[in-house]
Amino acid sequence: MMIDRLYSVRDALPLIGKGLTGFYAELKAGKLTAIKQGTRTFIAESEIARYRATLPTIGRPPGTPFSSERRD
Repeated sequence: MMIDRLYSVRDALPLIGKGLTGFYAELKAGKLTAIKQGTRTFIAESEIARYRATLPTIGRPPGTPFSSERRD
């Protein structure tokens, strides 16, 4: 069994690209899952990765290597 690293909400915010209000909105909408330990809230590293994978991309498709060839 693999154990994920847990991030506090404050530490997770830059990783998910949201502010505090946006984070709690995504949590309420069911787009993110958090873990409660007493009064503290944590987000698992795998949950951050899963959430980021659901976000839309702009430009080249995910997983496509960057090409340094210039197109004119």
